[in-house]
Amino acid sequence: MWAGWQVPMIVNIVGRTIDNYTDVARKLDKIPGVAGLEINISCPNVKEGGAEFGSNPETAGKVTAAVRKATTLPIIVKLTPNTGEIVRIAQAAAAAGADALCLINTVKGMAINIKNT
Repeated sequence: MWAGWQVPMIVNIVGRTIDNYTDVARKLDKIPGVAGLEINISCPNVKEGGAEFGSNPETAGKVTAAVRKATTLPIIVKLTPNTGEIVRIAQAAAAAGADALCLINTVKGMAINIKNT
């Protein structure tokens, strides 16, 4: 299906475990038309995985390295801004085999009611 498209297809993947990420990466590695993978380790609306992987340099590196071993496709790692260690996390993903980084995904915010003080 994607092989006939006139644009490169980069597929965003997410998982609850590292095995989830690698299983999907292996399957997509063989799909004609898939030009790359974006490893989403930043999504705060996932109960497990997501923000957990993206908020720690060690886990970010582990999931990136595992996906790197599972595919020959270029890998983009989508990082979360909701951490005080984004530089270390970016360095860990790059050292583990990321071809590129995506900065950033969902930013947590707050609502302030200025009329109700």
